[in-house]
Amino acid sequence: MLGEEIMKYTQTLKKFSIILLFFFLIQIGKGGSPIRDVLAKVDSEITNNEVNIHKSVLYNSDNTPPRIDFKSLKVNQKIASPGDTVVVSIKATDDLSGISHVYINLIHENGAQESIDSSAPDNEGFYNFRIKIGENMQSGKWTLNSVQSSDKVGNSVDYWSRETDLSKGDFEVKNSNADNTAPRIDFKSLKVNQKIASPGDTIVVSIKATDDLSGISHVYINLIHENGAQESIDSSSPDNEGYYNFRIKIGENMQSGKWILNSVQSSDKVGNSVDYWSRETDLSKGDFEVTDQIICDINFETSMGSSVPEIRQVVGTTISKPKNPTLNRYHFAGWYVDDKFSKSWDFEKMKLKESMTLYAKWISEEIYEVVAGINRYDTAAKISKSSYEKSETVILASGVNYPDALAGGPLAYLLNAPILLTKQDSIPDETLVEIIRLKSSKVVILGSDAAISKEVTRILTDFGIQVERIAGDSRYTTAIEVAKHVQKISGKSKRAILVSGMDFADALSAGSYASKENMPVLLTNPNLLLESLREALIESGVEEVILVGGSSAVSLGLEKEIKALGIRVERYFGLDRYHTGSVIAENFYKDASKVVVANGLTFPDAIAAVPMAAKLNAPIVLSGNSTVNNTVLTYLRESNVKYARFIGGDKAVPESVRMKIASVIE
Repeated sequence: MLGEEIMKYTQTLKKFSIILLFFFLIQIGKGGSPIRDVLAKVDSEITNNEVNIHKSVLYNSDNTPPRIDFKSLKVNQKIASPGDTVVVSIKATDDLSGISHVYINLIHENGAQESIDSSAPDNEGFYNFRIKIGENMQSGKWTLNSVQSSDKVGNSVDYWSRETDLSKGDFEVKNSNADNTAPRIDFKSLKVNQKIASPGDTIVVSIKATDDLSGISHVYINLIHENGAQESIDSSSPDNEGYYNFRIKIGENMQSGKWILNSVQSSDKVGNSVDYWSRETDLSKGDFEVTDQIICDINFETSMGSSVPEIRQVVGTTISKPKNPTLNRYHFAGWYVDDKFSKSWDFEKMKLKESMTLYAKWISEEIYEVVAGINRYDTAAKISKSSYEKSETVILASGVNYPDALAGGPLAYLLNAPILLTKQDSIPDETLVEIIRLKSSKVVILGSDAAISKEVTRILTDFGIQVERIAGDSRYTTAIEVAKHVQKISGKSKRAILVSGMDFADALSAGSYASKENMPVLLTNPNLLLESLREALIESGVEEVILVGGSSAVSLGLEKEIKALGIRVERYFGLDRYHTGSVIAENFYKDASKVVVANGLTFPDAIAAVPMAAKLNAPIVLSGNSTVNNTVLTYLRESNVKYARFIGGDKAVPESVRMKIASVIE
């Protein structure tokens, strides 16, 4: 292509050779002007097309980059202070198309960088780069890191300090008020106005950033699509609330799928910078999804409660459950599809059909409360704290295994003492702190050294606490020994509770009533009347046994053996552990106004709750891990209960269970 243009240009020169000679002679005859004037006049006669050919040939023949004159490199001052202007200067030339730009890059000793460009030289041919030393500009050495230049047809060249000596362009800043710290990013403030968007929407990713000295210059974000496409956006000024906002207009052809906030970067006005990447920092609050499907708006009406942001979701999907709102002196009781609270919204099962409003239901704190700690030991301590200001005695039971503790409720109630839990060879901090808070001088340990070792005894005695141990050679004989202590304090009871020693649920359901009535709780083998139990029943003078649990828990044959001793037997049982608990409550707490609710599948929380429930004159009813049995709800619905105390956190008695029970007793 270039060869064709040269040939055409050559033909043009031949065509006008006579004209060139003619004008040359005329000009000589007139006294003559330089040959360039003649050429200029002839050049003006050439058609525009021919002029363009001329220039094209010249420019296309420029294949060499600009030349940098490093001997000319200089800086006007080697040491600068705030208020000064450092000028780095250097000469560059290009013989054909000419210089387009010269660039320099400066790098501070701490890594901050400054890039500056110049497009026009001064009268002496120097390209000058001015750096105003601001009030907070960083102290330290600034190194001329690179010099780059490009000409007007795109040829470029760059030189780096690692290869070329550019030290004549270095300088140092001395500043006692220097800003040497990078901006701070507030990741807690990170948010996106909507998690799902469709064409026509505008996504706004927002985050706060601050810099105490020089101030923020820019905040940048980088978004990456699940298929690898990227978008980078910057913001240089915050809104009135301090947020830097990044707007992404969702166009008709924007790719569907998930967009991930890949990085957040910020620099201040003196070059300090910081960057955070999703592979190291959780930036997921800035992620969003683009879809071409129908999107619905979900509004959350909280009445007087804290606000919950509107969300947008694709039709036919389940709604992402928002964070629960709060309202002083009320418990949040779930989201409902109408303001009459006739139907609750199930976030796990129900799917979105159209835009809608969900309404927050509130239940007064007077209806229920939750007593929970971070673990079983802490929960027991919290139960103690909710019921006892101080206590001379503490009952200490194993938090690892349940049998020895099952009989402890009545003894704890008689001594006005809480039940706290311990490990086998050490006392958890939560337990020890509570013993100290109670100002207890005595601890009664339930169980043998195999359950709670002598090391625990030693720890307590080191604190000056008297220790008594109640233990037998098995769970059954330990329960008998505890029963003897109960009778010694309260006198011989004519009645006793008998439950299976192979499970804990029935003992827990009956524990509150037994405690309130000062009745001992005895354990039995499901199918065999042990000789130790036979002797205890006879020696204690018990006339009636309240047997708790069905025939699989305590066999009919064993019941007959007890009756053969001349002791009356009344059996209370249900279809399962939950129903059995309801039966106990229905029969022995007909007028109760309060109830204690504990998980029926784990023992620690309920064991510690037994003396507390007795103090409240409340039955203990049991719940599942995520459900509440209908027999429990029926009892509560037909009872006079107006207050519930839930034992354990969300894993023990989840919110769904609390809400069902609260709705019934409200």
